[in-house]
Amino acid sequence: MKVENKSFWENQDVIATQDRSVSSSSNYEVFLYEKVASYLNNKKKICAKIFGCGTGREIPEVIKYIGAERVLASDIAENMIKKCNDNLINWGLKDVVITEVGDAAKFENKDYSFDVVTIMNNMLTYVIDKQERNKIFKKSYEILNATGCIIGVVHNQVGTPQKTGYFFYKKDFKTIFKERSRL
Repeated sequence: MKVENKSFWENQDVIATQDRSVSSSSNYEVFLYEKVASYLNNKKKICAKIFGCGTGREIPEVIKYIGAERVLASDIAENMIKKCNDNLINWGLKDVVITEVGDAAKFENKDYSFDVVTIMNNMLTYVIDKQERNKIFKKSYEILNATGCIIGVVHNQVGTPQKTGYFFYKKDFKTIFKERSRL
């Protein structure tokens, strides 16, 4: 059985592992948010784009640390967005945040110009294809204001034995599949 990225993130069991009824950020994320806030130098009316928002755990933190007054948050999974919208209501942020279902590599910016684009939650770790990751970066740069910035994080590939093994074997299988496709 082949599981596509989108169908994986639509799964209710996966959503349950990501759900945070309380917003939270890791120390390194707060560090990045504070750097962005310093860079933007208290600019008024900051507009932020969040790719891969999941259940929304980072949204209140972007508002708090960066001072975003308008946020457009998107995720590839409709069920993640549904849970995000529930959380936004509970956090009292529904009037500040617009959510949408969409593929980051295909994002079409029609209405906004962004001061900051975030690619947090290790989103790019799950975008396996290098060309797709490059499209996401290109889209991110296209939608930024001239003085805007992009921040993001990617999983460290070394950590728990399961994580280290996953990335170790993934690399080996990639080589095998490339060889097989040349035959």
